[in-house]
Amino acid sequence: MRPPESLSTRVRRKLGSSHYLRDVLLQASGNSAAQVMGIAAMPLLTRLYAPSDFAALNLFTQLVAGLSILLTLRFEYLVMLPAEQSESDSVLRLTIWMGSVHVLWLTPLLWLLPGQWTWLLSQGAIADWLWLAPISAFAVSLAVGLQQGVQRGGDFRTSAMSEFVGRSVYVACAMVGSLALPSIVGLMASTLANSGAKLVWLMRAGSESARMWLHTNRAPITKSIRRMAVSTSVSNLISLFSGMAPMIFIADRYGANALGQYGLVVSTLYLPSVLLGQAIGQVYYQRACRLHGEGIPFAYLVIATSLNLAKVGVPLYALIALLAPWVYPILFGAEWGSAGELARWLCIAAAAGFLSTPLDRTSLIVGAWWYLSVWHTLRVVLTAACLVTSVVYALPIETSVLLLSLQSALAYGIDWMASWVFATRSRPANPPIVDAKGGHA
Repeated sequence: MRPPESLSTRVRRKLGSSHYLRDVLLQASGNSAAQVMGIAAMPLLTRLYAPSDFAALNLFTQLVAGLSILLTLRFEYLVMLPAEQSESDSVLRLTIWMGSVHVLWLTPLLWLLPGQWTWLLSQGAIADWLWLAPISAFAVSLAVGLQQGVQRGGDFRTSAMSEFVGRSVYVACAMVGSLALPSIVGLMASTLANSGAKLVWLMRAGSESARMWLHTNRAPITKSIRRMAVSTSVSNLISLFSGMAPMIFIADRYGANALGQYGLVVSTLYLPSVLLGQAIGQVYYQRACRLHGEGIPFAYLVIATSLNLAKVGVPLYALIALLAPWVYPILFGAEWGSAGELARWLCIAAAAGFLSTPLDRTSLIVGAWWYLSVWHTLRVVLTAACLVTSVVYALPIETSVLLLSLQSALAYGIDWMASWVFATRSRPANPPIVDAKGGHA
């Protein structure tokens, strides 16, 4: 009698380790190329734009992030979840319609609003270009949804190329914009350019997945998907608040220059997590959905993915922490010396996020709709505690940033443990049919 298969053997057999590695490498190649492009351009961008420009860009980016939540209620992140392809098509179609409707009234509103609001006028050039925010937010949401549709069909090559194309256009827009557009509009428009280029590339691919939103079927969206969308939207809004609070605090207590320094560090330190870690996370999400649909706990996949992330993330961020105080002024200019000191402490949070963030959709896969709101609420509480401590003890910015970094690392650690628990206990409600390419039929 043959001995029973272990869980890890079953997972390896179902996934096909070579295919899993191939898809990770495909997605990572595009993301890594985009990352290299962005990093290579930063020394030039930091000389074309001042720290105050990057501070304004951070505020604009947060506005775009908030609007992308409200425009589509985060349905674009749920394209991968339905068991049936027809329902997945309906989720993506709903994303398109919701975003389109909201853009039509929000864009003229933000065109007119600055002239009626004194505070916005005091923010300088950013006020005259706020109307770009709804359009940029819709482009971001649609690019995410369409990319998930492509990944659902197993086309990670197209997905990877879209990342590189988007980042290339982003850099080009920011550089040309510094010469051809007034003030910081080049930086603000680059977000729209990035997502717009990704959209064009994904649709240009002409694959069946990229055209799914044109299908004529009208499958209903199940209650579990709608409930998950509401929960994800609420948790993302809470997350937006916890992300903006330190920025507002730093700008108010330490000045706009300090916020610019902090913003540069965040935009550079988290590039590996956003691009390389995200590549692994995107493939993990597709494979975990598949295993969960077949009734197989995927804790082994969580462990294997985390080990691969640790092999890259731990030495990478240790090296950055060691060299940042010297490298930042050399790469970005002498006026960015404070950014190098802040980067040393933020490496703690960035490393923890690199290990945890690729797994952060595990609760969505298993239908734990309540978890994201609870976790993001915990982050708000921890962030508020750090900011209050900084005020009470009049801490310097380096110490305040260290506290923020430590609380983020703690929150990411809790999130990783929750992902592992969910993966261990997962059971599907309605097992999907899986095609030969690893996608849902």
